[in-house]
Amino acid sequence: MKITHPSPATRRPRFFRQGVLSALAFLLLLLPSSPASYAQGGDGQAPWPPSENGAPDESSPEAETSVNYEVTIDGFAPGEADLETLLRDSSRLIGLQDEPPTTEAGVRRRARDDVERFQQALRSEGFYDAKVSFEIVAPEANAANTSQAPPDDATGDTAAPGTRAGGPLQVRFTVDPGTVYLLARVNISYAPAIPESRAGIPRTAEQIGLDLGMRARAPEIQAAERRLLTQLENHGYPDANVRDRQAVIDRSATTMRVDWQVDPGPYTEFGEVQLSGLKTVEPKYVRSYRTWQTGETFDQRKIEEMRGELLETGLFDSIQIDRGDAAPDGQTPIQMTLEERAHRSIGFGARYSTSIGPSGTAFWEHRNYLGQDEDLRLELDAGLVEQSFTTTGRKPRWNRDDQDLLANFELRHKDSDSFEEYAAETGLAVEREFNDLWTGQLGGSIEALQTTDNEGTREFILYGVPSSLIRDSRDNPLNPTEGSRLSLDFTPYLSTVEAFQPFAKTSLGGSTYYSFDEEDRFVLAGRARVGTLVGAETEQVPASKRFYAGGGGSVRGFPYEEVGPLDEDDDPLGGRSLVELGLELRIKITDSIGIVPFLDAGQVYDTVYPDFSVDEPLRYGAGLGLRYYTAIGPVRFDVAVPLNKRDNDNDFEIYISLGQAF
Repeated sequence: MKITHPSPATRRPRFFRQGVLSALAFLLLLLPSSPASYAQGGDGQAPWPPSENGAPDESSPEAETSVNYEVTIDGFAPGEADLETLLRDSSRLIGLQDEPPTTEAGVRRRARDDVERFQQALRSEGFYDAKVSFEIVAPEANAANTSQAPPDDATGDTAAPGTRAGGPLQVRFTVDPGTVYLLARVNISYAPAIPESRAGIPRTAEQIGLDLGMRARAPEIQAAERRLLTQLENHGYPDANVRDRQAVIDRSATTMRVDWQVDPGPYTEFGEVQLSGLKTVEPKYVRSYRTWQTGETFDQRKIEEMRGELLETGLFDSIQIDRGDAAPDGQTPIQMTLEERAHRSIGFGARYSTSIGPSGTAFWEHRNYLGQDEDLRLELDAGLVEQSFTTTGRKPRWNRDDQDLLANFELRHKDSDSFEEYAAETGLAVEREFNDLWTGQLGGSIEALQTTDNEGTREFILYGVPSSLIRDSRDNPLNPTEGSRLSLDFTPYLSTVEAFQPFAKTSLGGSTYYSFDEEDRFVLAGRARVGTLVGAETEQVPASKRFYAGGGGSVRGFPYEEVGPLDEDDDPLGGRSLVELGLELRIKITDSIGIVPFLDAGQVYDTVYPDFSVDEPLRYGAGLGLRYYTAIGPVRFDVAVPLNKRDNDNDFEIYISLGQAF
């Protein structure tokens, strides 16, 4: 197989090659270069010796002429693409092809340098008998100037520039990787010795991620050394270090043996947690995140876990954790220096849509109300259609580390084309995080309602048992670019006062996001939601508990809550079942500006389940949105039109808010 580099346009960026070469040079320092480290039959060549040819390149930005060239690499068998890529990325000729030298001698020096680089790269992959040679072929017009050179050739430094009328010089490398060397033995010794009874101490190749018989690759051996020290750090030896390492190759057997001599340092146990820097957060709350007991074997993973969980609370700007001086019994105190962040905040927000007009939000929040990360939030929401005052509270780690206690109280008034309602609601719930993806919630609520709709003015007392199950893998709630969210909500109600009527409301919704590129310039987003209400006829259910569709968070292009059954005045009645669909392509034009073409669909039905009848077809809305991306999320400006509008629908709708539509 061949690798040819005819033009700069097809090559990797120079900075990428330089990064690869720097990493390669570091890997080559892994093993000693002393000939004494080789087994019988060695040639005295170090396994991965660093090399840098410091000879001048004779390239000058002021030169009037330059010697252009092309590079070809031959000798690899099919299936060795990884080796081909490695040599290409380590080649100085290819990396500097945009800066050609002024003489053929400069090309030759680069080629000789590449011979050494190629041998280094191949040795790092386990090919210790690799042979590399090159030849430089003049253009056809001057083909007699062909010259060959083995790896150690030192001639040609004073050669005059060749005739280049026929095109660039051809630099042809021939590579014979030879036999790959395999890992035959791994020895790990500790001085002072670690008792055999200590758990988790690596003593074999497999315990540090190496398999005997594998290719003797430098990167994998170096990674194994890191794993060796990490495992010691996680099993009571945080001060362990490698005192010496030897890599010995046997050329007759084409194998390698690696010996590590490790100084484990003193055995360490967890001591008491010592805190400093706290102002309003209670020390016992910080200590509740500790995942170890005093006297346990030291484990660095538990330190990092505690730091990460404390930072996720949002209570601290920084957390520094150090080990103090060990006591005579070997216990080491854990010293934590914490810097609290501001716990109080106020905020404001605004929204607008054509059908409901402007609305605004103001809130005050305290994120450490009682000193243990309790969250208290007061929020006022005011608009032309709906006004509300809400108080919510959260008590984290309630009875369990993965469980929160939630409380809420709300007063609200709503006057829409559907109904007018005054309501007071209070509730308690327990939220549990099952793992990184799944969260569940179960609670109880009481609502007092006074509702005026087509059935007249009625009063209700509703007792509910709301529950939910959520799976969320989105990368950002306000502007997701990957992942998905699935939610199932189920609430049985018991209605009293004017009628004793039980009913239950269920909805299942999901959204998913797919980015077409690493920069998230093109993101496809889709959503779906279905709902059903069972146990009562539509008119027996309070108007605020029925399903509605239409508006900025539903079917854009149709007025707020007006998709579905209408009365004789074209006012929405709501229904007992719902279906909603949405699809949009989020396109970033710049880092702060984007456009979003979208298509929505949905319908509300008076039946328990969507029947997709001809009389109530899906309503479709389409449009184009503008996004302005900020640090707190995108500002959304959407214009939508109904594709199958009714006589009472507007020609278009406008929506302005913070955050994506879904």
